[in-house]
Amino acid sequence: MGRTIGIADDHLIIAQGLELALEKYLPSASVKLIAVNGDELLAGLEREALDLVVLDLNMPGWDGFQLLRKIKKAWPRTIVIIFSVANNVGSMKKALENGAHSYIGKTDENGVRSIVEAIQNAFKGEPTFRGLQEDQPGNLSLGPKEKGLLLAWDRGIVDIASLCQHLSRLEGTQLSRDAVQKRRQRVTRKLGEKAGTPESSLVTRARTLGLI
Repeated sequence: MGRTIGIADDHLIIAQGLELALEKYLPSASVKLIAVNGDELLAGLEREALDLVVLDLNMPGWDGFQLLRKIKKAWPRTIVIIFSVANNVGSMKKALENGAHSYIGKTDENGVRSIVEAIQNAFKGEPTFRGLQEDQPGNLSLGPKEKGLLLAWDRGIVDIASLCQHLSRLEGTQLSRDAVQKRRQRVTRKLGEKAGTPESSLVTRARTLGLI
């Protein structure tokens, strides 16, 4: 019987590209689930336990490490390979501590081909680590005001009026809605996300990159 695989990534084009690559390079396995968020992934695993899951740490609605822990607790035999934009060694070590088998940074030059090889290795019991670097990129940094916005979101303060009040009190100056919205746009752009990305996802992205 062939191996069963799930792919969890909120960028559907990445998941579909990996599915096509697996059909070509690993035809003995079959993709049974594609999920764009943590809830879809867990629901799919409830319906059918899978041999292996490729997991993006930065998806809406979940902290990636918490999701990883939940998967390994409920389905301990499921192999989890992380495929994440967080390409630093710190995130890799934390993922391993929480049950990941292998870790591929999305900046790896071989892209989905590296994931296919990692899956092949995993089924042989061999871990794979690629696309990692010790330090985060020099152009990816957040100022104290940007971190303050992320920490406010992390506390559940997302309403614009409440954010203005909270940040104004924190910074000792009156902030307008426009100023807070521009700060949100700047944080979103620095984290490499699209306009409209949920606050929870931006917080998760910043945390996996070690920025907060």
